[in-house]
Amino acid sequence: MKQLTAALIAFCSLALIWAVGATMWGSRQAEKCRVIQGELNVARKNIAKMEEEAEGRLREANAEADRILAEVAALREQSEKLVLKEQQRLHEVYGRLHKYESHRNAVNREYVDFFLIRGSQISVTMSNKTQKPISPDFKILFVNEHGFVTDSYSDHWLISTVKPGETRVSEGSVFFKFGPPVYFAVFLEEECRLIDER
Repeated sequence: MKQLTAALIAFCSLALIWAVGATMWGSRQAEKCRVIQGELNVARKNIAKMEEEAEGRLREANAEADRILAEVAALREQSEKLVLKEQQRLHEVYGRLHKYESHRNAVNREYVDFFLIRGSQISVTMSNKTQKPISPDFKILFVNEHGFVTDSYSDHWLISTVKPGETRVSEGSVFFKFGPPVYFAVFLEEECRLIDER
């Protein structure tokens, strides 16, 4: 009986030790869980804060993008107005401006039909559609993108004429000193003298 009592005491001691150990292990695990839960809560708060900051930055970026787009649109509109104003000013100064093409440029003013420029050589085709001989007298101004005359070509026939129904070509050279032309204007007879006086 003493042995049974001793065995029972030993068993109870072990059970008690195990229960105390399990309780301690359980409380350590519970403590670990509380720590992890606290860290998770902090992480959730940080994520929520970061999301809120990111949304704020995104709103700011969208507002900045809208402002920049509005500025670009305003600048584009202002640029278009300036180009139109410059074209109007050029028309007022030179009159009869036409867009210059790198190939054949139609003129169709009285006897001047068109002109071609190849390299530095210009050829102006003229035809007489009247019943009388014509003594050509014309000037072509070439205007660059900034409104400066980059060169001109003129021809004044004193003795020779273009007979009725005849087509003739005037040839010469041009050197665009201030860059390539963007516009051209053709002046005939008395207009040549007026443009020379400007």
